Amino acid sequence: MNEFIPRTRAPAETDPHWIGTGYGGLNECIVIDKKDGSVLADCTGYAWGRFYELIGRRPLLARTDARTWFNAYEGYSRGQTPALGAVACWAGTKHGHVAIVESIGPDYIMISQSNYGGARFEYKKCLKRIDGGGYISPGGNTAFQGFIYNPIAWDSQGSGSGAKGPYKDIDEIAKAIIRGTGPWYKCYGNNRWNKIRSYGFDPEQVQRRINQLMAGGK
Repeated sequence: MNEFIPRTRAPAETDPHWIGTGYGGLNECIVIDKKDGSVLADCTGYAWGRFYELIGRRPLLARTDARTWFNAYEGYSRGQTPALGAVACWAGTKHGHVAIVESIGPDYIMISQSNYGGARFEYKKCLKRIDGGGYISPGGNTAFQGFIYNPIAWDSQGSGSGAKGPYKDIDEIAKAIIRGTGPWYKCYGNNRWNKIRSYGFDPEQVQRRINQLMAGGK
């Protein structure tokens, strides 16, 4: 089980999830502080790093302006219902805004975020719009686009149930790919690998299992 632990405090300044790759870190977003390689304060660098921290591997998220993230489909599922670890996306400003869902209330979500030219880290409440149009960002942005779901599914108590999707284990997803129906119809190359990742599985492990099954293994 992968327990969800909400981030309510700022990451350490030396945490590699928020240090640019050119400075020995893991983050591929724009570096804000040229002295130490930090991608903070910036909403995209923060959200990319937090998603990485949660899933334990390089995320497939966009690295462009926040307003482009929701429509820059990279394999993760989208929707309007909040989920732990999801990226909340807003347009409505020149660059838009993204943040990570840390907890969910009846008419609000709690998010962790960073703001370009502002706070390095914030833990804030986002109220649900009374007109049903999603959530209002802490900065007042009402142009809510939706959620990019984390490939790990956590229940309301934060217990991980594994991959977000219809496959409970590697055997199931490997056999579905071999059948080549549904989402796997004519799905090859990078498209296949990205889709496997979007369901929370390691493509190399899945491919090894496919090879075993195709060779008559059990």
